[in-house]
Amino acid sequence: MQSTGTKYTHGGKSFADFPGGNRDQRGFQFWATMWMSECYRAMKNGAPICVFTDWRQLPLMTDIMQAAGFVWRGVYVWDKPRQFIGIEYTDTYYQVAKDRLEQAA
Repeated sequence: MQSTGTKYTHGGKSFADFPGGNRDQRGFQFWATMWMSECYRAMKNGAPICVFTDWRQLPLMTDIMQAAGFVWRGVYVWDKPRQFIGIEYTDTYYQVAKDRLEQAA
């Protein structure tokens, strides 16, 4: 298996290795639901949250955010430029936005 430092290297730049780069979709869903639930717990009522993801993970990320307790508010498209800091991007990325549920006092 390739290290994350090698897997995500572009244009001759190297990055430090980090754990979790080999998760399958179910493992990612479980892991992300755990930390997103902690974000929900720590946020004030009515606070917004924005998560950047790509089109392959968009349906899964909407499920994760709802499982963590957030209320679905919509998707915003961000078309990245083809070249950014010397790295060429070819995918269109999306921003998933939700608000923390306002609870009655």
